[in-house]
Amino acid sequence: TSWLSLVNVGFQPLYYSIRHEWYENFENGLNNWSSDDNWSVAQGYTGAYGLTEGPSGNYENYWKKYIQLKDSLYIADKDSFGIQFMVKLNLDTWNDYLSPQISVNGGLWYSVADLTGTGEWNPVKIPLSSYVENGDYIKFRFMFESYGSAEFEGAVIDELKINGVENKWASLSQTRDTIAAGDTSSVEIIFTVGQLTAGIHTQNLIIESNDPLTS
Repeated sequence: TSWLSLVNVGFQPLYYSIRHEWYENFENGLNNWSSDDNWSVAQGYTGAYGLTEGPSGNYENYWKKYIQLKDSLYIADKDSFGIQFMVKLNLDTWNDYLSPQISVNGGLWYSVADLTGTGEWNPVKIPLSSYVENGDYIKFRFMFESYGSAEFEGAVIDELKINGVENKWASLSQTRDTIAAGDTSSVEIIFTVGQLTAGIHTQNLIIESNDPLTS
């Protein structure tokens, strides 16, 4: 257990809310992921490593391979559920694809985007609230497919964030409150790690408030 204390040093009531953001920057390797083939790491966007579909060199024709997050994620706020990441593409346009996919409550896999073409680092942001309800569990993966027209360098993914979810290993005693001027609000962070897979797990807590310096 840890504690988070928020102090209102102003003269007006302070309203805040806290939401979870699952986060992966691949700096600790791929221990949190399982794949059906040889995914690897390459030079990332912000650090040393990002995720790539294969070892160094060009990908081969007729590849179809995925890498999947080992842990399921719990939908805590469906309205903010979505994914975002940085991606660098070098793919045969309209022939080869990188597709983020989700499965809800153990159901079929859905491609929520099909990325193709070439370009330097670009942000991808995909709202996904229409796929889920609060209380659902989702699985997440990337699928890579090539179709025999040409061979390119491939794709690199970094700074992956999934919003609106909890990993259930870090729960909060409260997620919103009003703090009177000069007062303090304390939030207990409770860690439950018994069902986690081995590895380093990262989750951001995003605090939003009516403080003009932070909102």
